[in-house]
Amino acid sequence: MPVRSPWAPLLTLALVLSARSEEEPALERVVEFRDGTVLKMRFEDHELAFKPVTDAAPGLKLSGLERLVLARNPRVNDLRRVAERVAQLGSDDFGAREKATEELRALGAPVKKDLEDALARAEDPETKMRLRRILAELPLGPADPGEGLADELRLAGGRVLLGDLGEWALVGRVDGTPLVLERAQVLSLGAAAPMAVQPAAEAESGHAARIETDEDAAFGPQATRIDFEKAPDGAPLQPGQDIRRTFVGKGFTLATSFDNAIVSVNTYNVDGRSKGLSCATHQPLWQGQLTIRFHVPGHPEVPAGVTRAGLWIAAVSKDGTALEAYDALDRPILTVKTVKSPNDFLALRSPIPIAKLKVVPNPAIDQDYTIDDLTFDPPRPLGETGHATRQAVRFDSGERVFAGRIALNDGRCLAEALTVGLERLERPAGQVREIAAPYEQWKPVELPPGCWLKLKDGSVLRGRSEDGLRLWRDPKVKPAAEELAALWSDKAAYAEPKTEDGANELPPAGGVSVLKPDGAEKHARWSIGFEGLELAGQGAADGQVLKYLEAPMLWVAPVPKPPEAAGLVRLTSGETLVLAPPGQPGFALESWTEEAVVIVRGALRLELKPADVIMARLPKARKQ
Repeated sequence: MPVRSPWAPLLTLALVLSARSEEEPALERVVEFRDGTVLKMRFEDHELAFKPVTDAAPGLKLSGLERLVLARNPRVNDLRRVAERVAQLGSDDFGAREKATEELRALGAPVKKDLEDALARAEDPETKMRLRRILAELPLGPADPGEGLADELRLAGGRVLLGDLGEWALVGRVDGTPLVLERAQVLSLGAAAPMAVQPAAEAESGHAARIETDEDAAFGPQATRIDFEKAPDGAPLQPGQDIRRTFVGKGFTLATSFDNAIVSVNTYNVDGRSKGLSCATHQPLWQGQLTIRFHVPGHPEVPAGVTRAGLWIAAVSKDGTALEAYDALDRPILTVKTVKSPNDFLALRSPIPIAKLKVVPNPAIDQDYTIDDLTFDPPRPLGETGHATRQAVRFDSGERVFAGRIALNDGRCLAEALTVGLERLERPAGQVREIAAPYEQWKPVELPPGCWLKLKDGSVLRGRSEDGLRLWRDPKVKPAAEELAALWSDKAAYAEPKTEDGANELPPAGGVSVLKPDGAEKHARWSIGFEGLELAGQGAADGQVLKYLEAPMLWVAPVPKPPEAAGLVRLTSGETLVLAPPGQPGFALESWTEEAVVIVRGALRLELKPADVIMARLPKARKQ
């Protein structure tokens, strides 16, 4: 039961030791720890010694809660003072108004939401004016719900109570093993998993949607805003300056669809938030497609995703320009188009992480544009399980743990030395949704000269050409022509075939499309040669060989669209392996241990070092 004394942990531990292990409590709740761990636990239905700020709350029991959120440092007296000081903002006494304003400002970010609620209810003009002034001066509110002034209890009927549970400890069981919970460890306890870590099948059932207006609340309290006036180090940006990699420290890179062109700032004034300089392709100015790829800030080799992103755009017409969002496998999420001219705001939110944005003009309506005020929430590794120093695993149940050791093999997943005090947690391998290596382990790989291969399932592998075209990771394996979708060298920028002005750049059946700055070449036939891709079927170009180390962007099949149920493995080399759904041919994760991560594809068997792997997201609907 809850204990309100300095001896609470010891008393609860005594309860644990005396409890009969064969008796499993009936009440199941999901516990979210402050380090991000999420566990399903069972409890006895205790009464809570809760002291509400206002409403009386007699006889509250654990079973009556929909969710409990614990404040890190409850300051309910400060919460009471908020209402008192807000009432004084409209006082006839100028000194009282000034004193109340200063006291509210001094309470800081934890009262931001309370002040916003007060502003929504306020009718007095003086009170509204002062609340707006205080809110404008406060730092952005905390991202975590447990940073407020009081504990929050949401009852099963929807009623919310604020107050203080005091110093407490609670005993629960995980798969029959007792675990003592203390306030300092726990963020929340509820009937269902918190939204941030809902099982993927549920989270992805939501819909992406357009964000209509540029408001701070739409992007969250930790949003990044790029006004293209200064680099991250504070240095002023100059018109014409190449900024494709200027914002690596902020978590994104820029690219243009024109080969041998740069992305730069320019002096066109977009009528958005910041005005001043804006961003576009440098030459031909303001044209082509602009691509924004997200990554872990400071680590461009580690792809990342955002859930909310937007920008201001100028020199546009209705339906003339679109903002397209794509997921980790380059599958489209949502497209939003301009609805007015000459300036507009394009933004969207998505429960599926947005790995890439593309600004795409419709040349038939309007081919020119420039952007400003790029805004997005924090880029996170493409997965929800990352930890700086521990391996991590997330399950279909919504549970997530960080462990010293994780082993996925022989039909089970075993996590050992968990951060929350458990020695081990075991689940069927079929329940694993995602595994991630520690952030601090990720290091870019020094790649030898070679080329990139995109397979028809969407996987991207590194190729080598010392003895004909072979896989870099297993030189014994020669890529099969029938499995190849695209090939390009390190000297070429990745680009996808597109239809523009009626010119179809998709490869002809059995042929190849060569993407170059001045347009696409098409050849009726191709084959994998010793030195390069051998092209044929176009007059004087018949017999042309494009060497692997110098090849432009070559497409021999349409752009792959992996199935929705597919998983993926991301490697520190930049390679991506698409994991096939059950029963379908393709890559499969065979095992993950301290010694090796084994991935198989037919006769191909890749035994990787764990340090080579960033994360593995397993396919949906796997066989148990």
